[in-house]
Amino acid sequence: SVFLCFTISAYRGYFEGYSNMYPTAISKLIEALFKLILGLLFSYLGLKITQNVAFASVFAITAITFGTAISTLYLHLKFKHENTAKPIKLKSYVKGELKLYLRLSLPFVFAGLTASIVALLDVFFVKVPLSFVNESYVNTVILHNGELAGDFSTLLYGIRSQAFTLYNLIPTFTSALGVSALPIITAYFVKGDRQALKENINHTLKLISVVTFPSGIGLTVLSSEIMILLYSNSSILGVNLLKIYGISALFAGFAIPLITVLQALGKKRSTIINIVVAIFIKIISSLI
Repeated sequence: SVFLCFTISAYRGYFEGYSNMYPTAISKLIEALFKLILGLLFSYLGLKITQNVAFASVFAITAITFGTAISTLYLHLKFKHENTAKPIKLKSYVKGELKLYLRLSLPFVFAGLTASIVALLDVFFVKVPLSFVNESYVNTVILHNGELAGDFSTLLYGIRSQAFTLYNLIPTFTSALGVSALPIITAYFVKGDRQALKENINHTLKLISVVTFPSGIGLTVLSSEIMILLYSNSSILGVNLLKIYGISALFAGFAIPLITVLQALGKKRSTIINIVVAIFIKIISSLI
């Protein structure tokens, strides 16, 4: 699955470079649908055959690989049909070109890893400290939420994950808008057409605003209704977290697309500095 994801990213990047977001969108839809359909089918069969929840989970996870494989196949056929460029043999690359390629691509890779780095930090600075909560806090949570069965820190982190999943929808959506604008902004920047460049950046930010502000405010105002609707075991803790995440989403919705805009303008170093500073602030605030 991981290997196929590399291949998928290469194909998607090719089409996105030509401002064609349709193959990316269709491949993601194919991937998600097959993960869902095969995931449910495999887990059902796994549970029926083995009567073991653990094995059913393994069967369900296997569907992810099938989803990525079918998505890769679609992109490969699409690429084969539409690609007009001549294939480049690896031997034709000289050492200097490979260095240039790495130097240009690494800032984009680092920016793309931000979400994964943040998720990893949360394990160390949120989940681990939860295992050291004192008894009075546990009793307070039980008082307001009722008895919580199972490992306390895992349950609390699970509640947090429910709210975070909803919050994460907003930056995920707006980042796609940023990616689609990247080649257009880059093209006008290279041409030196400042007026068209300004108009396209403003247009991108307006589109992001249309998504971010209603979504973020909606998550905050309707946090209780949303959590009850989506999660049968929703807790007041999750509702309160979603209220805070809704406010955070107003900023997160703009963060990734703005990084993309800066990258399109050739300011890759600025984006790295921005990300490093943000992660440093997150670590310090999490420790406090």
